Amino acid sequence: MEDFEYYQLDGTTILKFNGLDRKILPPEVEVDFLIYTLTEEWLLYVECHQCGRGDYCKFAEDRPGHPYKKKEIKCGVISKVIHQFITKSIDLFNSYELSRKQ
Repeated sequence: MEDFEYYQLDGTTILKFNGLDRKILPPEVEVDFLIYTLTEEWLLYVECHQCGRGDYCKFAEDRPGHPYKKKEIKCGVISKVIHQFITKSIDLFNSYELSRKQ
């Protein structure tokens, strides 16, 4: 397969976090820009101790002065999943027709 540096989005849109509105993306975007856009649009800040994995998650950060609480951050696990999905699926995505991309 051909190695692309860009996602060829051809005017596709993504759902915003509220699930109602859509954000129009440029016709071609770099992989890093797409990862940043999806991470900023879809990830909320969360306190890791509320997740249940805060005690052993490598992304969780302790909150100084509060031994049982973690800092409020964007979930590193979900961020990593988005990053891996985008970087691994670029060739397949670019081979799709517009209707399938949307």
